[in-house]
Amino acid sequence: MKNNVGRRQILHARPIRVFVVAVATALTIGASLAATAPAVAATLSGTYYVDNSSGSCSDSGPGSSTAPWCTFGPANSNTFAAGSQLLLKRGDTFQQALKPTGVGTSSAWITIGAYGTGSRPIIKGSGVASDRTIVLTNPDYWRVQDVELSTAGEGILVNYTTTGHQGLDFERVYAHDIQTIFHGSPAQSDDPRLYNSAAITVDIGGAPSPSAGSSVISGITIRNLEATNTAAIYLVGTATGASYPTQPASAISDVFVSEVYAHASKAPFFAFEPTSNLHFVSSYVDCSGHVAESQGTTCNFVYDVSDAVFANNVFINMNNTGSHDETALDIEGVTDNIRVSGNYFGNNAGAGIEYLNFANGGSGGANTNNMVDGNTFYNNGGAAGSQLGQIAIYASSGTPASGTISNNVYASSPNGFLSSASGSAASSLFTVTGNTAVTAENASAMQFTSTQGSKGWRQQGYTGSGGWADLPTFNSGVNQWEASDGAFVGNFELQAGSSNLWVARTWTASSSGTVHIRGQVFKDATGGDGVKALIERNGAAIWPSSPDYLTYKSLPAGDTNGFATDVDQTVNAGDIIRFVVFAGPSHDVSGDLVSWIPSISY
Repeated sequence: MKNNVGRRQILHARPIRVFVVAVATALTIGASLAATAPAVAATLSGTYYVDNSSGSCSDSGPGSSTAPWCTFGPANSNTFAAGSQLLLKRGDTFQQALKPTGVGTSSAWITIGAYGTGSRPIIKGSGVASDRTIVLTNPDYWRVQDVELSTAGEGILVNYTTTGHQGLDFERVYAHDIQTIFHGSPAQSDDPRLYNSAAITVDIGGAPSPSAGSSVISGITIRNLEATNTAAIYLVGTATGASYPTQPASAISDVFVSEVYAHASKAPFFAFEPTSNLHFVSSYVDCSGHVAESQGTTCNFVYDVSDAVFANNVFINMNNTGSHDETALDIEGVTDNIRVSGNYFGNNAGAGIEYLNFANGGSGGANTNNMVDGNTFYNNGGAAGSQLGQIAIYASSGTPASGTISNNVYASSPNGFLSSASGSAASSLFTVTGNTAVTAENASAMQFTSTQGSKGWRQQGYTGSGGWADLPTFNSGVNQWEASDGAFVGNFELQAGSSNLWVARTWTASSSGTVHIRGQVFKDATGGDGVKALIERNGAAIWPSSPDYLTYKSLPAGDTNGFATDVDQTVNAGDIIRFVVFAGPSHDVSGDLVSWIPSISY
């Protein structure tokens, strides 16, 4: 598979919804680079610049664009006022931990970002476990964007010791080679709860449990994160010395994760424990590179989570380590109302999804009200010793997992579609209906390339009198086909333009037969005046059913849940299937970003 299939839109600077996550207490990396702090801490208001490659920099100066600071010393020694910015010069490398303080507001966020031209500024360590890149303690309304993080024990570490916080935002962050802490070793004095190194860790294990109806931190958005040779995102609430989360699911709430490209990690990429109201969407997760873990090896771990959606993601290549599990998505226990829709699970040694039943030190950690619908499963669960089948259920004690498994398609399943690791048969626990074995699959996110027409897929726009035409330009930096009016189709997302008011993924049938179309369409950003979506075959709507464009599905401005796009259709060779998105009634295309990665299976 070509590398560009999985490239996320890491550098794309379109307006989006984002809240950030960052930090605890950190050690300065490289004593020789630490600046002498001013004798008296001050409150910093405005925009401040750091440039360690310029002859004009001085830590005793104002930190202005013409007289920037040389190091993070002044930023670490003072407090930032709401609305302030700390900007690092692009192209510079800083081998020092950034650990600023301050409190923003909903209308005046504090921002860590970049200025100038060229590559993102790099914050790096020296490769030891105690190194940190950015550390934030009890932050409210902080945004981190356009930085590269590397060779440290932790990337961005956010540590909360009090409750009632809001607003964290990460955007366009590239993190790599951060994996010196593994299975809690070596133990860390600044945060003894750290278990694995990660690009972004939010740790609330040291905070008191919030009162009913409140949280420790709410409003986290992470978008355009690339993580390689490191775990990606850990949202954790386990007290020091405990094995399972000690915080309720509501302690971390309202989390939106989108456009993540994660690859090559020896530890699980994602750990959500606890989290409520989670959206994890439009992301590409290549699980290869994991190493065996004695308690079981998984790519993504979910525990103590409620009201979550995993939609329009790719989860592939969990390798055979010889250990238990080896699954792409491990829904471990104490979860409720988890929906998994429109994803692609492929070539995982264990099951694509497993439902276990573990609780805090005992049995009864039920996974209830689960929904698995409209996904594509290909060649999962074939390794001896792993959780077998495309979906695996563990139900030996306590209240068993329950829910609905419907309208999925699966191919190349050496151990069947559903498998019970122990206890009751999976089909007796879940309502299972409408799942179809197929002989071949065409998943748009897996077959997206820089060549129009590859594998039968094209990316097109419609201008009216000119009809449908291929979008003319492939932008390799953000991995999408584009037109000059702002219209684009990427491997996960589509957006109409000011002239190309309709855009589409277009697939041409290679042979006659029955195809099963599966997917989920939803807004991947809020705002605008909404969008409309439909599926057509040779110009006639097949979803929703109508012979013309008078019927379509409307996605309102704030809708991030959307609709299942599951259709079974007879096709002839040469038939054209289009997945169409078009602008709202006022033709305002701002905020019209749409996630849709349909699969078509014979």
